Amino acid sequence: RLEAENDLLRADLASSSEVGKPRRSSGRMFAAIVLILIGALLSPTALIIAWAKAELTNTDRFVAMLAPLAQKPEIQGLLVDKITTVIDDKVDIEGTTSDLFEGLAKLDLPPRALAALTLLEAPAVAGVNSLIERTATRVVESDAFASVWEQALRVSHTQIIAALEGNQADALVISDSGEVGIAIGPIVDVVAGQLTESGLALGAKIPEVNLVIPLGQVDAIVQARAAYAGLNLLSWLIPLLSLLLIAGGILVAPTTWRAGMHAAIAVAIMMLTLAGGIAIGRTVFIISVAPFLSSGPAFAFYDAVVPLLGNLAITIAVLALVAAVWIYLASPAPRAVRFRAAMVAMAHSVKRSIDERRDKVATDVKSEMEQPADPPAVAAQASKSTEAPRTTAPKAAPAKRAAKPAVEPPATSRAASTVKPTSKATTKS
Repeated sequence: RLEAENDLLRADLASSSEVGKPRRSSGRMFAAIVLILIGALLSPTALIIAWAKAELTNTDRFVAMLAPLAQKPEIQGLLVDKITTVIDDKVDIEGTTSDLFEGLAKLDLPPRALAALTLLEAPAVAGVNSLIERTATRVVESDAFASVWEQALRVSHTQIIAALEGNQADALVISDSGEVGIAIGPIVDVVAGQLTESGLALGAKIPEVNLVIPLGQVDAIVQARAAYAGLNLLSWLIPLLSLLLIAGGILVAPTTWRAGMHAAIAVAIMMLTLAGGIAIGRTVFIISVAPFLSSGPAFAFYDAVVPLLGNLAITIAVLALVAAVWIYLASPAPRAVRFRAAMVAMAHSVKRSIDERRDKVATDVKSEMEQPADPPAVAAQASKSTEAPRTTAPKAAPAKRAAKPAVEPPATSRAASTVKPTSKATTKS
């Protein structure tokens, strides 16, 4: 109780000293507010840049993040459409089929056969297209596709990073329009190989394809490289600047603990705002990629990449709120002091009850150890020891006790016996 009262007095003295210097405190408070606000406003940007540097520029993390997309039906459907489209563009299926039927028509066939050939040309083209689509679907949905997909991601990401770093030996050939994306050429090669194995000679006619599924657009490779270099620089500069501004605002503030609590609350608010913006940005992303990517694959791609950033923002917000509560409870504020005093009193009460219980248990154990052996146990042991002699000596001791009174007569009879001889003597005389 005395410690709590002392803390209250210190808090009152601190508040009175702050009131005595209004001009100086107001200037420091304004500077602290400005620094903390700027640092808190930079915190979402710092998190986004640090996350982008860690996840998007590292090939292993990038592949681990996008490799599960191979199991998504939306992505599988997109790949099947792209593969069949590129095969149809590279190989003139209708023209090849038409040449085949024209060659058959030049043979000496009956009129009915020629009419049948004309009717079968369109179904033959549709059958070839259906075979290509089924083969592509079987490849995309197979277990081996995951390794092919991972290889395509790794090759694409390695080449993009090499292009952004200016490595001309391994640079990705980026189009003049600045279109970049995921290369699926290895997948087309697998489909062509399976078509050939299934007996369709058309698979051998499929040339090597460098197909890219567009994921983004940059105006020029020079600007992209400048952005990549800026990302490497800002990924550590912005987080450091945000932390320094918040720390400076806390140190400048007249009341350090209040500034620290408010800074933690401000960071939590900004992180929660970022998490909400990520949820809203899902729709904005779908609209922005709509010209070259359908909504299903776009949703799958967004959900595979961005939710990790949202989870990080929510985690930081929760930690910031916990830090704000802890700072307030450890502060010299009157309510915090009373709360701590109540917690200390409760802890002492619990400790006292535990000590009393322990002492009572120790006393009970000690009294049990000092008591003699249990009488029922002694009686049981005695009964076991007297079971054998009970047949040889039936009740001798009680008989002897009954005969004792006959040996020693009462006092009146002895007096009578002593008087009788005296009476004989008197008669004789």
